[in-house]
Amino acid sequence: MRIRPMRPRDAAGVVAVYGARARTSAALMRRNAWYWRRQARDRGSKGLRIVAEDGGRIVGYAIANADKEGAGIREVMWRPEHDGTDLGERLVLDLLRRVRRRKPLILSASAMPGSPLLPLIRDAVGHPQPSLGVFMARALDPSALLRDAVGVLRRRTDRSIRLRVDGRTASTRRGRPAATITLGADELLGLLLGARDLDQELRLGTVKLSPRTADAVAAAHAAFLKRRFWIADGW
Repeated sequence: MRIRPMRPRDAAGVVAVYGARARTSAALMRRNAWYWRRQARDRGSKGLRIVAEDGGRIVGYAIANADKEGAGIREVMWRPEHDGTDLGERLVLDLLRRVRRRKPLILSASAMPGSPLLPLIRDAVGHPQPSLGVFMARALDPSALLRDAVGVLRRRTDRSIRLRVDGRTASTRRGRPAATITLGADELLGLLLGARDLDQELRLGTVKLSPRTADAVAAAHAAFLKRRFWIADGW
C-alpha cells in the first residue's frame, strides 16, 4: 500500500471510498456530482490532497486546505474494511507533514459526523477546544427535507418508519410501519443532525409517536440515533 498525491483520474475511486463509508454510517450524507466538482476546484487544497492506493485501488483519501493565515484538515476517509489498521493514522500523518511545510499560523481540524477522523487528530495534534460559535439551522423546504430523511432512515434501519411532517406523509419502506412519527420540519432536521434528542422531544410533545409501545420506541431510536458531537455544517 502506498500514499501518494491525488490525481484527477482518482476522482471515481475517491467517490467510491466516501460512498462505502456513508453506507456504514448513520450520519454521512450522500453527495452529488456538483459537490465533488466544486471540491476538485478548491485552489486552497492544491498539494494537500492525497490518496492511499492498494493494488491499484483507491482505499482511502485525505484533504486539507491552506492559505496565508492558516490551514485546516478537511476530510480523512478510508474504506470500512480497513478499520482497525494503521491506514487512517498514515493518512493523517502524511497530510500533516504536507500541511506543516506551509508553516501555517493556525492549524485546525474538524471531524464530520460519522467520520473516524477525530480520535486520530486528537492523537496527532492534541485535544480540540470547544467552539465558541452557535449552530442554528432551519428547514426551508419541508418536502425536500422529507425526501432526504426517508433516504437517510432507509440506510439506518430496515424497519418501516412513517413520517408525518407538516401535513406531508412518507414511509421508509412498504408494509405496516413499526412506528409513525409526527413532527415539524425543524424538529426532523434537528433529529437527523443529532442536534435534538428524541426522548426529550417526546417528553416536550414536539414529537409524537404512535403506537407508544416498546417496539415502536425501539424503532424510533434506531431511526434517530442518540449522538453528541459539535456540528460544523448542515444543509
